Amino acid sequence: MQGNLAQISLNDILLLATGGKKSGVLKLSRGKETVEVYISDGNIIHATCPIGEGEKALLYPVTWGEGVFTLMPNGTPATTTIRKTSAEILDEVKAMSREWETILEVIPSGKAVFRIADPGEAQSGPITVPYVGWRVLSRIDGSRTVQEIAEILRIPFAYTAKVIFNLHKSGLVEIINPSSRGRTDTVPPPLLGEGPTLCLPPYLIGSPASSRRPWGPWLRWYFEIKLTVWENPKTIFPKLNWTI
Repeated sequence: MQGNLAQISLNDILLLATGGKKSGVLKLSRGKETVEVYISDGNIIHATCPIGEGEKALLYPVTWGEGVFTLMPNGTPATTTIRKTSAEILDEVKAMSREWETILEVIPSGKAVFRIADPGEAQSGPITVPYVGWRVLSRIDGSRTVQEIAEILRIPFAYTAKVIFNLHKSGLVEIINPSSRGRTDTVPPPLLGEGPTLCLPPYLIGSPASSRRPWGPWLRWYFEIKLTVWENPKTIFPKLNWTI
């Protein structure tokens, strides 16, 4: 059995594999990502994914809208990590798939960024956050994306998004509009590293001791701010090894 994930859902694939009392390894791939689900007589007994194994590996591909799958007849796992029945697992996967459409209304992609929200004076009582919710909440800093948080915690993206969705619903976090985020670097990345050494007069930078240093991290600031006060850019840009 093989096919394309764009044409059949994960829930239907698992239903076919377990309903037919099949045994083997169900391999799902999307680019460099691979999930392997081990099935024995229709029972799901083990699963692996890029962030770990067990039940969370089954939720890893829930959000995939593309990729391929193959059920290979041979394959025995080294261990058994899943104890739930196939019916219980199918119910969880199906429920997550249904919730995903609602979650997308708040979290349109893995690049979405959230920050801690101010509950306001109306919230005067205690706030209870589940353990997993607290783990996710502790990583929300206004700069990490949902995908990055999932990778840091080694939790499936779908589950991380669900937790953040519930935190958002409770008023504990809020999404940051892309237009309100900090401006991106306007200088090519290679120029932002150790890069050129700028020799600047003390009156521009505050002290003689700091008049000569590697200015990689500060380069964007000088491009955007300082260059506006210099009248002749030709004296600044010849070889990017400036002495002013």
